[in-house]
Amino acid sequence: RITYAEAWGKVVGEMPESVLPAGQQTKVYPDEKTKGAILQDLRSLNEIARDVQRLLKWESKEALSKMTLAQRVFQNPAAGIGRFSVTGKARQSSRDIDTIYAQASLIIEAVQDRMIAMLQSISSTSHSTSFKGSQAADLHLIRGPVKQPFRCLEKVVRVYRRDVSCVTDIVRCTIVANKVQHLLRLMQKLQHISIVGVETEPTPEDREKLFRIVQLKNRFDSESE
Repeated sequence: RITYAEAWGKVVGEMPESVLPAGQQTKVYPDEKTKGAILQDLRSLNEIARDVQRLLKWESKEALSKMTLAQRVFQNPAAGIGRFSVTGKARQSSRDIDTIYAQASLIIEAVQDRMIAMLQSISSTSHSTSFKGSQAADLHLIRGPVKQPFRCLEKVVRVYRRDVSCVTDIVRCTIVANKVQHLLRLMQKLQHISIVGVETEPTPEDREKLFRIVQLKNRFDSESE
């Protein structure tokens, strides 16, 4: 058996005394080499995320710069500017919620299968051969359903000023990484197979790209927006 304190210690790298069983004062620290490797991977991960966020922010600002103040204040919020809302949020090409959900239902299984294939390729290049179904040795994919319609409409009303096309997270899945280095390899792979931005025109070299990155949130980075 493993105690809560022991499990906590493995996660944070140090076992806080406040959760240690009575009479136990032992703390667990990762060695300096492990600490250094984790911090370096986190720095690399943050650098990639910041580069992507800078490109997304630039694209959004470029779109909004084409709007006058009067347009931002008085025009119909759903009109937006190109593939961006009046607040700079990337949008779907369709503004019809039925069409968006019909498209999502058609592609969700194929997208998740493609993500599993991506994990397999990462696993093979990292010399990890244990892969069964959606389970990789280092990375685990959890399939999910499309976003619930009532949650979508709730966000449309509360956050997106009733612009349905601003909902860009209807097709969903979760990838769990066991270590920071696995998460870094995943981010590097996603960056390699994706075009950053919603309006960026693909080049001949981009014909093999599978996705467009239109938003990125990095909870590991205190400076991330």
